[in-house]
Amino acid sequence: MKKYPHAALVASLLAPNLALAAEPTPLDPVLVTATRTATLASMVNAAVSVIDREQLDLLQAADIGEALNLIAGIDVIRSGGPGQSPLTVFIRGAESNQTLVLIDGVRLNDGINSLAAIEDIPLESIERIEVVKGPRSSQWGADAVGGVINIITRGQVAQGFHGQLAAGAGRYQSRDYSARLGYRQADAGLALTLQQQDSDGYPPFAGSQVAAGHENLAVSFNGDAQIGENRFSLSHLQADGNTDYLGSAFDTQAKQYDYSRRSSRLAWERPLWAGWMSTLALQLGGDDRDEQQVGFGTVPDYYRTERRALDWQNDVTLGAHRLTVGLNYQDEDTKASVSDAQFDASTLSKALFVQDALRYGAFSALGALRYTDHDSFGGHTTGAIDLGYDLTRDLTVGIGYGTAFRAPNASERFLSFPAFSFYANPDLDPEESRNLEASLKARLGQAQTLALHVFENKIKDLIATATDASFNTTYVNVDRAKITGVELDYQLAVGRWGLGVNGSLQKPENEATGERLLRRASKSLTANLSRRIGEHRLGLNVQAVGDRDDVDFGSFPSQPVKNGGYTLVNLTGELKLPQGWSLSAKVENLLDRDYVTVFGYQQSGLATYGTLRWSW
Repeated sequence: MKKYPHAALVASLLAPNLALAAEPTPLDPVLVTATRTATLASMVNAAVSVIDREQLDLLQAADIGEALNLIAGIDVIRSGGPGQSPLTVFIRGAESNQTLVLIDGVRLNDGINSLAAIEDIPLESIERIEVVKGPRSSQWGADAVGGVINIITRGQVAQGFHGQLAAGAGRYQSRDYSARLGYRQADAGLALTLQQQDSDGYPPFAGSQVAAGHENLAVSFNGDAQIGENRFSLSHLQADGNTDYLGSAFDTQAKQYDYSRRSSRLAWERPLWAGWMSTLALQLGGDDRDEQQVGFGTVPDYYRTERRALDWQNDVTLGAHRLTVGLNYQDEDTKASVSDAQFDASTLSKALFVQDALRYGAFSALGALRYTDHDSFGGHTTGAIDLGYDLTRDLTVGIGYGTAFRAPNASERFLSFPAFSFYANPDLDPEESRNLEASLKARLGQAQTLALHVFENKIKDLIATATDASFNTTYVNVDRAKITGVELDYQLAVGRWGLGVNGSLQKPENEATGERLLRRASKSLTANLSRRIGEHRLGLNVQAVGDRDDVDFGSFPSQPVKNGGYTLVNLTGELKLPQGWSLSAKVENLLDRDYVTVFGYQQSGLATYGTLRWSW
């Protein structure tokens, strides 16, 4: 393992005369994703990151992918400009379909390819984004191999009537309009957010002159009411639109598809008696994509996922223990037509999960166990244990071990093309991982925190394609991967200054070949600096990423290639004006660097954007 280049500088900040903060600070946010219960970040041994509403406002990101670029060790891979699909996310070198994405705890990953269309989720509807690196299948089920991204919507509304209107514009004829209304009286509140995004885009392929545009209309609704001891809450987020795309750099006209993404949660929370809180949640999700032209078949392709789930969680405090026990029932319908090959399938899964969080003096422990009964592969058990010990009030060491799995998706199990001798495999086993991790966390007074994580994640039974002697191709469990790495995160919040620096060194490799896994960087570093000037704010974001291995699929036979490393600099600012008005501006790719994350596709050059807001 290479030595982290800034380790000596950061280590010099470990001054013993700085005391532990007595109260939670902005450096110690409360999050729910790591343990399914509200927990201070400092009390979690796992590597966690939170991007809050204040950061999102200053960042002025066009989508969630831009926001995730704030976190080193996350590879955000784009095939072109706004709305281009797929926008994939690799956490700690794991596959993109091994990243679980949630909206208010509701699964967003589709059932067709196990991917989440985060490029279409509106940022105006988001309160914060919680990221937990490492396996979390014991808490959240399938697909949480590399980590979990939980998108928390804006449900909290102050007393009275409030609102905000905004209009923005920028390069590539980008337009962004939004409206947010909220009302609360006593113990009941409602919030509604609308956002319309349009962009003419730019040619996704290098050398092409055909631009790919994107339209997205999103609506989110949140409501809550306290009636006696009962608390009811509702959240719904939906995005509908149309996206242009090119099949190759030789296309002279863009193709199009329509889409709809939906996520809903209705929850009833009630204390059963002292120390016991019970939450029953109905979860609904949907993902549709409809091509607007005929491809290689006789009818346009389409993809459908409809998911219904019931989640019952009980949190019980017993002395030094916080026990969580729950049941999850999920019914998923998937159907698709690809080049006239069709399937229509239903998948049922049931799960029982148990977790115990213990705090005893300087010692902490968290143990979790989940049993999943799945239609495609039967029963499967995952577990996790995290142990922590406070060496001093300011310094905690930890060690953890966890397992996770990814269930075979509908395409791998049901989508066959007999005309091309390509067949699905309904007998696939789940992909499985085992992760070992050590951590060190330090609080340097009230102003600084430092976290170091070293991990090794072994993944077996990776699903890949194989061809037999008769030239029949199918999906099989063959590959193995091993990902080792070290991550360092430093946060500073003092006076009007804020600074976050995080770096990652990792080795994601195919154990069978020894080759690096495609499109994953071995090293990355991000730095985010903010400064308040009165009521105004300035922000500077720097992202440095090493090279990535890739494949030129346009050649025959396909050839290995390398995407070069790059450094991106973004400058942001917010100017507060009288009577609730504000003006925000962003300069993206300030140095106008040419870079790619997928071979053959290009990314945005220097671009400027501005937004005018009025709040009351």
